[in-house]
Amino acid sequence: ELEKQHEQVLASLQSSRADAKKAAAEAQEARGRAERAEREAKDLTGKVGALEKRLADAEALGGAQAKDGEKFAQRLTQENSTLRDELAALKASLEEARGHAAAAAEVNSMKLALAEARSDVKASAEKLRLLREEKAAALKALEEERSAKAEGLRLSEDRAKFKEDARKALEEANRHIRLMVTAPKVAINLGGHD
Repeated sequence: ELEKQHEQVLASLQSSRADAKKAAAEAQEARGRAERAEREAKDLTGKVGALEKRLADAEALGGAQAKDGEKFAQRLTQENSTLRDELAALKASLEEARGHAAAAAEVNSMKLALAEARSDVKASAEKLRLLREEKAAALKALEEERSAKAEGLRLSEDRAKFKEDARKALEEANRHIRLMVTAPKVAINLGGHD
């Protein structure tokens, strides 16, 4: 059960690593685009301001140069419109880059979660190793106990058999033993016969 969970966590971690690497690359790219977009937006804002100033100056000239000023103002208005469009596009790009920056923050969060998951996997692996050691020790103790019990049972059977054999031997010996009481022989030599 723990091994299956361990394998699932490892598979999840590998998938998370791949996603994290991809997201990190996208976040880095997004940061670069965001920085470029901010620089371009600042440049365009400066250009728009300059053009608006030039437009205001042209309108102020008025009078004799009004005709030329109108053409110049139209040209400036067109440039201003173009620059405003570019600025809007850059703002949209900036918002997209900010979204990518948020994705980068999420990647960092995923990295933290990945580190926690790795720690959990290591802890689970250590628990699994300890449980295996405990199981092996318990099985060894059980085997020793079974062996001791079998030896005790064998000794008990041997003792009972020995006791029965001894009882039978005593009974048989009692049947075959006879006590004979005899008087000591006394011999008297009466005749010189040796």
